[in-house]
Amino acid sequence: MICERCSEQVPVVASRGSLTVRSEPWYVTWNGQQVRMRPEQAEALFALVRRRHGAGFFELGPSVASARWRVWKLRKSLTGLPLEIESIPEWGYRLQFKSSTASPAHTAQIAAMTGETEGEEREGMGPSA
Repeated sequence: MICERCSEQVPVVASRGSLTVRSEPWYVTWNGQQVRMRPEQAEALFALVRRRHGAGFFELGPSVASARWRVWKLRKSLTGLPLEIESIPEWGYRLQFKSSTASPAHTAQIAAMTGETEGEEREGMGPSA
């Protein structure tokens, strides 16, 4: 998005629940922790987060085959998060949230995805003294 006042690129943010996707540059967080993925995957996720009822193939890639490939890679990137990408036959995909209860194994898997180790506290995120 271009700012009308200064003509500079302005990041656009789409959020749903604990998931936030920012464009320009692409940046994805879950509960405030970065989830690493390629820009093409973040762009597809942005389209899914922005449109609650789903995104068509051509919103996710330049062709149906490209959209399917991006979603396949995106599903792999989201493994361990309580998110699911549902296929909508002949149209596209929809982002669904699974139940919000997380097991200890699930929490450890999310920590591994975001690059943090169990028990590690992020600056400003630890228990108050």
